[in-house]
Amino acid sequence: MTSSDPPALTQPTQEHQDNTARAQRRLRDRLLLLLAAVAGYTDAISYVALGNVFAANMTGSTVLLGVSLAQRDWSFAARAGVALGGFLVGVVIGAVLARRRQPSEIWPRTVTLALGVEALTLALFSTLGALLGTHDQHGSVYLLIGLAACAMGIQSAAARALGVLDISTTYLTGTWVGLMAGLTRRLRAEVVAEVAEAASDTQPEQMHEPPMPSIEPQRRDAFLLVVYFVAALLAGLLLVSATDTGVRAGLIPLAPAVGLVALVALRRFHPTAA
Repeated sequence: MTSSDPPALTQPTQEHQDNTARAQRRLRDRLLLLLAAVAGYTDAISYVALGNVFAANMTGSTVLLGVSLAQRDWSFAARAGVALGGFLVGVVIGAVLARRRQPSEIWPRTVTLALGVEALTLALFSTLGALLGTHDQHGSVYLLIGLAACAMGIQSAAARALGVLDISTTYLTGTWVGLMAGLTRRLRAEVVAEVAEAASDTQPEQMHEPPMPSIEPQRRDAFLLVVYFVAALLAGLLLVSATDTGVRAGLIPLAPAVGLVALVALRRFHPTAA
């Protein structure tokens, strides 16, 4: 190459691309933990302060709706129905916004957009909750339930668009199943490996070690469950010990937390759009 030749363009190596993808997946999992904390906190707030309904856990809200109808508790049925309806509206909004355009994307830009809308919804929820309180004032509790459930529906659709197996930040039955099934597969693989190692002592030519499943998905699932639980615990302690003013102030961190996730995702996954 002479001095007049243009410099050769350096192409990223496969190793560099793999390292970048791993770093992005680690960041994605950490952001999912923060979203799980928001969901656990919101669910606890809605159950304790908004009339014993769930904003994120629709299995519980569906059961509560059925029980309340059977008991002819129309006020309770209305609250559970608003929670379910608000969540479904949120899922529709999130599904429209968070369309996955390329299967290879670790964090699609549309997911960030959906989380931005969720942050705005939670900001409205927190503002109205801080101004009106969580007690029923001329039906304001129904508005608060609907807004909280709508935000959790948007978050559920956004997390689903990420395509992470067994992971949802708002309902954890699938995460529990994924954690225990994964641990069972790993334990079985370890037993098979021990048997294969013992057999190799007598028949070396037939030695064959099966691949060991990665522990990372189970570690991620366990962290997510713990974070959800701790967030719900903190919300419960706040509601038990705080005054009404404290409860109103406790609603404020929700929107900034989701906004932080959206901002970090925008800067780290889509720097050209920031």
